[in-house]
Amino acid sequence: GLAALLLLSAVVAVAAAKTDRADVEALNVLFTSMHKPSKLDNWKADGGDPCDDDDGWRGVDCSDNSVTKIDVSDNKLSGEIPYSLPPNLVQLNLQGNAFTGGIPYSVSQMSDLETLNVGSNHLNGQLTDMFTQLPKLSTMDLSDNRLSGNLPQSFQHLTGLKTLNLESNQFTGDVDVLAKLSSLEDLNLQNNKFTGWIPSKLKKIDSLKTGGNQWSSRSAPPGMEKGSSAGASSSKESDVGVNGFFIGAMVIAVLLAAVILLTVLQMKRSSPVSSHYYMDESGHSSIISMKPLEKSTSIDSVTLPSVPYKTMNDNKFNMLNNSRRILEPISLVTYSSSELQAATGNWHSSRIIGQGMVGRVYKAKYANGQVLAIKKFDPLSFSERSDFVELVTCISRLRQPSICEIVGYCAEPGHYIMVYEHHMNGSLHEFLHLSDDYSKPLTWDTRVRIALGTAQALEYLHEICSPRIIHKNIKSSNVLLDADLNPHLSDCGLAFFYEVCLFAP
Repeated sequence: GLAALLLLSAVVAVAAAKTDRADVEALNVLFTSMHKPSKLDNWKADGGDPCDDDDGWRGVDCSDNSVTKIDVSDNKLSGEIPYSLPPNLVQLNLQGNAFTGGIPYSVSQMSDLETLNVGSNHLNGQLTDMFTQLPKLSTMDLSDNRLSGNLPQSFQHLTGLKTLNLESNQFTGDVDVLAKLSSLEDLNLQNNKFTGWIPSKLKKIDSLKTGGNQWSSRSAPPGMEKGSSAGASSSKESDVGVNGFFIGAMVIAVLLAAVILLTVLQMKRSSPVSSHYYMDESGHSSIISMKPLEKSTSIDSVTLPSVPYKTMNDNKFNMLNNSRRILEPISLVTYSSSELQAATGNWHSSRIIGQGMVGRVYKAKYANGQVLAIKKFDPLSFSERSDFVELVTCISRLRQPSICEIVGYCAEPGHYIMVYEHHMNGSLHEFLHLSDDYSKPLTWDTRVRIALGTAQALEYLHEICSPRIIHKNIKSSNVLLDADLNPHLSDCGLAFFYEVCLFAP
């Protein structure tokens, strides 16, 4: 009887709740990620009814059943902004706290959002193309963070944007995309690393601040103005700029044609290579002769081979190429085994986040809040320290946004360890197979973005980096997802982890 009464009470409470259940759960997750600060009156980590006047949560406003406003600004809150927030928000104000990570991709689904203010936090990383479906957004403040990279092209879809504050970040590249925003009235670009020129259309903005960047000192092309004296160029200087632009373009075109011609001639003169590895349709490596390919009249019908790895057991190869070998990794942190052991709780089983053919992967936590992924190899995988360092050197040279980046290593006797950046959202496999539909949603746009990013990583490995690398272990568990659900391909360069990676001179 008591159990039935309690069940009936719970059903009545849910039925009487004013707030949409999904919004309540999103606020519960947000409260937990902020470490449950007591200053947020009436907030709860589980349940609650923020839209009920008698249970009003500090900084939360509602319209009907939906949460439409979250304002927890200037509260010295910390933690990462979770990937899921109430989808019907009109105002999101997190300014003046200590949030880390990136802007959650769920913002892209807030079609009614008018104000986005995450200024004066510790947000980092690059902006993704998440701004395609925010037609009502009029104010966006990203200032005083650690955001980097180029401005996304999706900015051009913010047709209602009036105020944009990007100052005091580490943004790079040009600002040409902002010239497409005719509604801008207030634009602050100060103290970044922007380059190029300022589009002339931006000079029509009532309030424009551009100081503290790396604007080009050369004559500006048509439609652009110098950052140092925008709007003050004379017609004579403009003519000089136009002439200089076309002359420069002609010089570049001639040089490009010369490079292409020399490349073709060199290819014709080059001696044939006896054999190469390539990937067949089943994903296996095979060896083919290159001589028949030289006589082929149609390159389109041939699968171009990848540059081969050479094993460390090939003494002759090592002697011939010893002068080309890079002995130490580039820009990596050297860790001690004792430090990594402490950060992983003495290699505790609860810290294991992955296991593959080369060893286990642990989650390392430091007192300052830093989290890293530690790949610990079987000590018998390498006969000498130099073998491991050569492999680390190879992987440290891989630089592509969708490839998981190595940040350090440990090469002590019996301890061969690689240290990678940690991605908070785990692997694509977990999202596809181990999560519920609400807590970790993958929209169609997100799935396409993950597929494209992974494809770009493979294109880089197979066609761009030198020597080319065959991954051989593509699966959803090796596609890691960051705070914005951007993909990062892991295990690159480990298909034959006992092989040497050399770089062209």
